[in-house]
Amino acid sequence: MSKDKISKVAMNLFTSFGIKGISMNQIAGALQISKKTLYEEFANKEKLLSYCMDNEKERVKKILTRGEQEARNPLEMLLTTIHDMNQYKSNYCPAFFKDIQQFDESSEKMNTFMAEQHHKYMQYFKSGIEEGYFIADYKYEAIASLLINNFSNWNTPQQPYIMLAFIRGICTPKGMEALNNYCSPNSYNDKDNKIGIVI
Repeated sequence: MSKDKISKVAMNLFTSFGIKGISMNQIAGALQISKKTLYEEFANKEKLLSYCMDNEKERVKKILTRGEQEARNPLEMLLTTIHDMNQYKSNYCPAFFKDIQQFDESSEKMNTFMAEQHHKYMQYFKSGIEEGYFIADYKYEAIASLLINNFSNWNTPQQPYIMLAFIRGICTPKGMEALNNYCSPNSYNDKDNKIGIVI
């Protein structure tokens, strides 16, 4: 039984039921291995969760890199990244983000990743301002922090539309044109419409 396979099964359980809601015994049962075998690979839940977080970080980075490569401008990079992050987050139950705060090593890894994402958002805003997509006179540090908080906090189905309206407010006319082209805003009720999934 590889560590990566254990990590995949454990992470599916953690994200579905919360970290505190899943025991090492339940993870062993899901893997159809003995609890002893599981403990031979991971000394405790904290070590297993920490390993899971390392794997998840690499997986998310690959997802985001692919989206960046397909985007045509900084605005699309921002929208695609927000979309991908929220699509990824949709697999997590609310308890996960609450529970992880009680596991210092894993919580620190998540905070580090969020700081990296904050830096990435700031790069998008900087490039977007330089290329004429975003209005210059805004506190983009705070805006980037808002986007980060949106990921780590459980939200409502209306959250994508709130975020879209917020992003419209920082766009220049050039940015608005790019946003409209990207989101096709005339079909709000279409489940495949990018407005419904992009943010």
